[in-house]
Amino acid sequence: MKIISQYLGLPKQVYILCIARLVTAMGAFVYSFSSLFMTTVLNMSEVATGYMMVVFAVASMVGAFVCGRLADSFGRKRVFIVVMTLAVSALFWGGFIIYSRLSLVCMAVVSMSFSGVLPIVAAMITDNTDTTNRKESFSLMFMCINLGFALGQVIAGRLFYNYTRWIFWGQGLGFFITLLMIIFFVKDKYVPSNSDSKSLDEVSKKKSNKKEFFSSVCKDKVLIVLLIVIVLTTFCYSQISYMLPLDLTHTIGIENSANWVSNVWLLNGIFCVVWAPILLRLSGKNNHIFNMAIASCLYAVGMGAYALITDMSSVWIVIIATPLWTAGETLITTGTGVFIGGRAPENYRAAYQSLYEIANSAGRCIGPVTMGYFLLASTYQTGWIMITAIALACVIILLVTLRKEKKNE
Repeated sequence: MKIISQYLGLPKQVYILCIARLVTAMGAFVYSFSSLFMTTVLNMSEVATGYMMVVFAVASMVGAFVCGRLADSFGRKRVFIVVMTLAVSALFWGGFIIYSRLSLVCMAVVSMSFSGVLPIVAAMITDNTDTTNRKESFSLMFMCINLGFALGQVIAGRLFYNYTRWIFWGQGLGFFITLLMIIFFVKDKYVPSNSDSKSLDEVSKKKSNKKEFFSSVCKDKVLIVLLIVIVLTTFCYSQISYMLPLDLTHTIGIENSANWVSNVWLLNGIFCVVWAPILLRLSGKNNHIFNMAIASCLYAVGMGAYALITDMSSVWIVIIATPLWTAGETLITTGTGVFIGGRAPENYRAAYQSLYEIANSAGRCIGPVTMGYFLLASTYQTGWIMITAIALACVIILLVTLRKEKKNE
């Protein structure tokens, strides 16, 4: 009962935001099938697909940073509405031009917009919580995201092969419902201090605040190490949406691959919901750096197991391997927002949370294109072994950082 009761009594706004993210996640079709979409529907090469994944990741980085800063300056809800409206428009237009490479522009806009609203929602959660319920609130949001994602991927896997346009339109519909929920049910608790002043003193103060923000981030060495590790772990994680669909298509064919990719994301979503309350109880009192090290170990084992898939008879390894790296993802995602939020001043919360999204986007940026070139001269099995080595390197970096931090304390 304690596993369930830890989510009771949270602020009302937290529950609304979590439901909104669940609906958004249910419609998150495009990103999961982006590499398969580009290589099969648009007939792009693996290297060209990798470059486009880089473009999407750069767009995500720009969106996260810019929207995080705007949300701190003009208010969370106002910026959320503008950015999500842009995403909905791009998705519905993308469905009409799906067989043209102009649809890639729509995908880039969606990547920028979606990554832009993530730090805003995280900042809203932080605004409405305190140290006594913040970790439970982020854990509940993570569960809702993955429950929605699991349900959505079952639909998306069936839509992709026969009703490809609805990959875009379905996501647009989910985003539109989320937009309406935020407009009518969420109140912006954060009030920017400089929203009504345009004096020269305020302009000067803004410039000073920017310097103060970058200075405070640069001085936090533990945070910088954490962000570097997030880049590396996201590099590994990006191969689930890039290399795994290509590997499965090469091994078992495109139609079977689409179904198995949807099964991977279904398992991922289910086990995220299963692991979140359990791992919160087991690891809630641990240092987050230590939890990140455990997560990296799980990435190494879970993703490394994909190297063993050689034909249809061994594809069952997906069922065993996916819950392992999903547990690692759960530890990283549920704790990092809390860790960063606890180190951020109130007027920089969205900007600090955007650092997490920027680090994620950087990992997604270098992951596909690097692996695309690697696969020109190597095999998928060797690629998964390389991912295992990177994850183990993260373990070493984190344990050394944790040891130094304890010495300093």
